[in-house]
Amino acid sequence: MFITITKWIDNEWNDVSAARKKIYGSKAKFTDNLFKVDGFQRYLNTLKGLELDRQQMNSLATAYFRFGRATADVIHMRLAWCCRDLNIELPAVAGCLTEEYWTNFFKKKRINVIVN
Repeated sequence: MFITITKWIDNEWNDVSAARKKIYGSKAKFTDNLFKVDGFQRYLNTLKGLELDRQQMNSLATAYFRFGRATADVIHMRLAWCCRDLNIELPAVAGCLTEEYWTNFFKKKRINVIVN
């Protein structure tokens, strides 16, 4: 079952003990720490073997952009890796495995597009 990265972060935060929450001080600090370690890979592992629809693919691409330290010009390669190594199936969307598609996608969403 597909879960957005924000929902996954919420679930991870909810599973943290009260004592550990006090140490982190805030959900934002917890999230920063989570992604410094192995959090993004742990999130990706929850998606293994899924067949994504267009909205879910966009959500995954946005997750890579926001939390996976991926720039718009490499999103297509990260998605291809997900297909190959995690057996994730993407929807039949023309151009979704190209740099141009994702650069335009993030520009339309008015998200700062970082290109190496």
